[in-house]
Amino acid sequence: MTISFKKQLNDNLEKLINKHLIREYAGLDEKEIHNLEEYACGKLPQIYKEFLITCGKEPSGYFKEVSIDLYPDLLELKDVFDEANSEAKSPVTLESDVFLIGEYSGEQFWYFKLSDGNDPAVYFLSIWDNHTYKEDEHLSNFLLSISGVRT
Repeated sequence: MTISFKKQLNDNLEKLINKHLIREYAGLDEKEIHNLEEYACGKLPQIYKEFLITCGKEPSGYFKEVSIDLYPDLLELKDVFDEANSEAKSPVTLESDVFLIGEYSGEQFWYFKLSDGNDPAVYFLSIWDNHTYKEDEHLSNFLLSISGVRT
C-alpha cells in the first residue's frame, strides 16, 4: 500500500506542477518527523509519514477540497482546537490518541487516531454543532482525493 500511495502522490504532484497549479513541493526531514511524533505523543501512521516526507511543507496549493495543515502549522492545531472549543463553550473532547491534520475557520477539524494503524480512518469534527463523522475509511484515500487531481 505504501509504495502505490507514494507513487500516486508523486504522480498527483507532478500533474499539478505540469498544470502550473503548484510550483514545487517539499517534505519533512527525520528531525521534523521526530518533532511531530513528540508533539503527537506517539508514532505517526506510515502513510502519513510518507505524505509528510514527500510534501509536508509545501505546497499549500495541493489541497482543493479541505484545509489540511502542513509543517510547522501542524504543531499549533491543538491550541487552535482548544481555543475554538473554549470560545464555543463546546462539550467536545478529543481522545488522547487523536492527531489533528487540518482545520477550517477554527471550528472544523480533520483528524485520525494514532491507534488505528498505518492507514487509519479520517474523521471530520465541527465544534459549533458538536458533529463528527467518518470522512474516509483510509488516510491514503483521503490524502489522494484532496489533491485537486482527478484521475
